[in-house]
Formats: sequence, structure tokens, C-alpha cells
Amino acid sequence: MAMLNDMIVARNELPKHRIYKQKEGKEQLYQALFENNPDAVYAVDLEGNFINGNPVCERLTGYTLEEMRGKSFVPLIVPEQLKKVYQSFKRAAAGERLEYETVILQKSGQRIDVYVKNFPIILDDKIVGVYGIARDITPFNRKKIELRESEERYRLITENSLDLICRLSLDGIFLYVSPACRTLLGYKPEDLIGKQAADYVHPDDVDELTRLYRSSFPFKEANTVTSRLRARDGQYVWFETTGKAILHPRTGELEEFITVSRDITERMKTRELLQHSEKLTLVGQLAAGIAHEIRNPLTALKGFLQLMQKNGQEKKEYFTIMSSELARIELIVSELLVLAKPQSTHFQERDLQTLIKHVVTLIDTEAIIKNVLITVEFESDIPPIRCDENQLKQAFINFLKNGIEAMQNGGNIFIKVSRDEAHVIIRFIDQGCGIPEEGIKRLGEPFYTTKETGTGLGLMVSYKIIENHNGRIRMTSKLNEGTTVEVILPIDRG
Repeated sequence: MAMLNDMIVARNELPKHRIYKQKEGKEQLYQALFENNPDAVYAVDLEGNFINGNPVCERLTGYTLEEMRGKSFVPLIVPEQLKKVYQSFKRAAAGERLEYETVILQKSGQRIDVYVKNFPIILDDKIVGVYGIARDITPFNRKKIELRESEERYRLITENSLDLICRLSLDGIFLYVSPACRTLLGYKPEDLIGKQAADYVHPDDVDELTRLYRSSFPFKEANTVTSRLRARDGQYVWFETTGKAILHPRTGELEEFITVSRDITERMKTRELLQHSEKLTLVGQLAAGIAHEIRNPLTALKGFLQLMQKNGQEKKEYFTIMSSELARIELIVSELLVLAKPQSTHFQERDLQTLIKHVVTLIDTEAIIKNVLITVEFESDIPPIRCDENQLKQAFINFLKNGIEAMQNGGNIFIKVSRDEAHVIIRFIDQGCGIPEEGIKRLGEPFYTTKETGTGLGLMVSYKIIENHNGRIRMTSKLNEGTTVEVILPIDRG
């Protein structure tokens, strides 16, 4: 009987033992979370006196737990924050859960920004104190302040800049327009925000500005174009606009477009006056050249006519020479017409390899007659270029003709096409007689030529064509070795 009672007692004690073990396990878990929490965890009683805390409390405040235990939290709070913190403590003691930011004073006197969570301690359905979790957010707040100050500096720069600064959406809508638009265009910023930027661009410049807009996105580079914007009074103002695509800081996706536009109206007027002056100078040079070039054959014609009149007879050799001189006058007039005639340009994307092969086909017969072999070499990955196909063909044919005419005994002409990051380079390399150094500097001048029957106008036209394509020409030559004409054209990224 006694043994049975012992078994019953033991069985009754078993659940209690399990409950005790479970409680002990939970307490160990909570203690581990408490001790190892990266934030400061603490408890205060209903009077606000410190009961306990984890080791982070010591690092956060500079006080040891022993120094804080039984003391009020009030001395830890900066005076200007005390009212807010005390009210939050009272609300938590009344049963609320709260989150807020405040500033505490470390033992050293240093101010620390903290983010605090408070909630009530409840035992047996009764509030007996307040738990707190505090995190040091001083570095984060410092960065926020620095960011705010940086934004303020940029805002001041933007709003006081003499240049027009705009933010545009991906579909070209004004999102922000700097106050400079008042003085530059006569609009208030709010007049433009929400409007389509293209509606204010001169019709002739829309394609150019669209090219800037599109080219900046895939390459994420700053690009610059010159265009005109319509002012409030209907007049157009010249601007040099630099645009750049902006990426979202987290996703890296294209987010918007920023432009900085500088008023260059006066610069354009000055350039126009300079171009006009240069045209007048060129007209003077052409007039002098024409007079000289045409006077010579006219003098010969006049002389032969006088001889025929004086002798009263016609000689066949006179007619041959006179016909040759008339043909020379006709050539000069024809080339002048090409130079003087306004050339309408139609820029389109063209494959350079196809274009050059067509040029070689056109001139190959002349080359074969002169015993000249034309060889074309292309690097890989040569992109298409935007050009006026017919004008570019005309320039390339001129370069090849000059090379063929420079090789009286035949030889080879090489056309080598390569590229760098921003340009396509086309080199025309002949094995002709070469040009003296002083002659290289004068190439492109009207009526300057190294050929016996040339006028120099063909090369002048070629220079103008390449210039119209925003390109440039470099010439190198060695006597009795040959000449290299290097044409450098921009790669269009539109």
C-alpha cells in the first residue's frame, strides 16, 4: 500500500517537474535574447527607476548597470526632450506601445540620437513597469543631415544658376524647371512643368534634340547639342544644352533626364557675323582666282582670233588650242557652280561598307585604264553612320581621282576603314608622287592645286562636305612615296 501511494505521488509530481523544466527553458531563451540583443534592452519601474538592462545599455550610455540600477532615467535625457520622453513613459505605463526618436546624454556628456520602443511590463494581468529597446541612430541621422545640407546647397545652386536647369520624364515632360527660365525665356517655372519639352523647340531643331535625348539613355553619358527654344514673346533663343540620363539609385533603371542649357544667342550672332565676313573674304579670293584662271585662256583665245583676223586665214591647230582653252573655262565654271549652288542635305543612316564599294565601282574603270588597283580593308564592327550619301560619295570620288591622277605609272590605292570609341576613320592611301610640305598646308584653298590642269575647287568642295558631316580631314604626304587622306566622321548614337 505504501508503495502504491509512493507511485501515485511520483506520478502527480511528474507534470510539475515538466512544467518547471519548460519554464526554465523559456527563461534561458529569453535571457539569451536579452543578453545578445544588438540594441539596448532595459526595464524601469512605474516611477521611472532603472531595474535592469543588457550589456548594450552600458555601451550606449557610458554608465555601468550598477551605476544605473535604482536611478531615474531623467538625467539621461537632454532637457529639451525631457517632456516628450516623460509623456511617452507615462503612456507606456498606462498600457500603450510607443515608438519615437529622442536624444540622450552619455556619461561623457556626448549627445546620442536614439530610436526608442516602449511597451508595458505585465505580470499577473497587472502593469508593473515599462520595457524599453533603444538603438543608436546617430550615424544615420548625421547622414540625413548631411544629405539635407547637400540637397539645400544644390537647391541654392540650381535656383540661382544663370543656366536653365530642367528635369524631364522619360517621355520628355518637364518635371522641374529652374527659376532662370524667367529671365531666359520669360516663363514662370510652373508655366512649363507638366508640358512636353518638344513643344517649345524650334521645328528645325527637334531632330537634334531628340538625338541628344535618345543617345544619352543607352550610354548614360552627357551629350551636348545646340538648339533653339521658343520664348514667351514668340522669339527663339539659342541654347547649348547638355543632357544626361539619371538612374534609380537602387534598381539602376533609367528614371529621368537632366539638362543644363546655356544661352548662346550672342555667341551665335557673333558666329554668324564671322561666317558672313569669311564668306566675303572667300568671295574676294574666288573673284581674284576666277579672274586669273579665266583671263589666261581668254588671252589665248583673243590672241588666236587676232592672228586669224590679221592673216585672213584659218589654221587647224589654232582651233584645237582654242577648243582646249574653251573646255578649261567650261570646267572652271562647272566647278564654281557646284561650289556656289546650295546643297540640300538628307542625312540618313547608311552602311559605310556598301557606300564605299559603290564608290569604288563608279571609279574602277578609270583606275583600270591608269593601271591602278583599288583595295578596300574594313575592320570588324564598323557601325552605320548618319550621312548624306550622295555628298559623301562625291567627296570620296574626289579623293580617289586625285590619288589616281598622282600615279602616272600606276600602282595601288588602299582604302582602310577603322574606328575608335567615337569616330569612324576612312584612310585613302595612294602611291603617287606626293605633295611638298608647304603644299599640304594650302590644300583646300580655292584655285590652289598641285596638278597642271587642276583648279583646286574639287578638294575645296570635299572639305566642305566633310565639315557639313561634323567631320574633319587630315592629310599627310611624302614626296615620291604617296599621300594619305584621313577622313574622320563621328559615330551617331541616336
